[in-house]
Amino acid sequence: MIGVNNTGNVCIWPSEEALTNYVLSHRKMFKGKRVCEVGGGMASLAGLAVAISCQPQCVMLTDGNETSVSCIDASISANSELFNFPEGMISSHLLDWTNKAHYSSLENSFDIILCADCCFFDEVRSDLVQVLNALLSDNGIVVVIAPERSGTRKDFLQKAQKSYFNVKEIDQYGDDVMRMLEQHQATNELFDVNIHFPLMAHLTKKKSL
Repeated sequence: MIGVNNTGNVCIWPSEEALTNYVLSHRKMFKGKRVCEVGGGMASLAGLAVAISCQPQCVMLTDGNETSVSCIDASISANSELFNFPEGMISSHLLDWTNKAHYSSLENSFDIILCADCCFFDEVRSDLVQVLNALLSDNGIVVVIAPERSGTRKDFLQKAQKSYFNVKEIDQYGDDVMRMLEQHQATNELFDVNIHFPLMAHLTKKKSL
C-alpha cells in the first residue's frame, strides 16, 4: 500500500458503478464543464465516463493512493483516442485530503465534483469537506454517492451542511439503479441496504451574505 488507503485498488465499488450510470444518463449536465473526481480509486470510472462521453471542458481524476494514480494514468493512456478534447485536458492528480499542499493550487477550479463512497473513514471526513469546498467553484455542484453504512454518510452530510454547503438528497437518481435495488431485495437474502445501496446527494455552496 502506497498512500492514504488501499480500498480504491480492491475493486470498482457499487457506488462508483451507480455514479457512472448517473453520468451517462445526464451527459448534458457535464458538457463544457470543468470536472473533478475525488477519491476515484484505480478506475475513476465515473470521471473517465465524463471524459469519454460528455464533452467536458476538462477532467481531473484524483486519489490519495499513489498506486491508484498510476492505474489512472494507465487508463488515460489506454483510452486517449476516445477523448473528444485536446491532449492534456484530462489529467490525474495525487490528492491526499489531509495535505493542503496537494490542493492549494486547485481552489475554485471545478464546476462539478464527483465523489463515490468516500464518507466511511472517520478520521478524514472533515478533511473531505474542506477539500470539496476548496476545489468547487462558487456556483458549482458536488455529486456525492455512498451507502449509509451505519451513519457515516449522514455524519459527512451533517458536517458539510454545518460548514459550507447546502445539501439536497436525491431520492431516485436512476431507473436502472432502482430496478436493481428491487431485484436484490427480492432475491438476495444477504443484501443489506445499509451497506450495499448507494444513496445520492447534491452539495452546493452557501451564498455569502
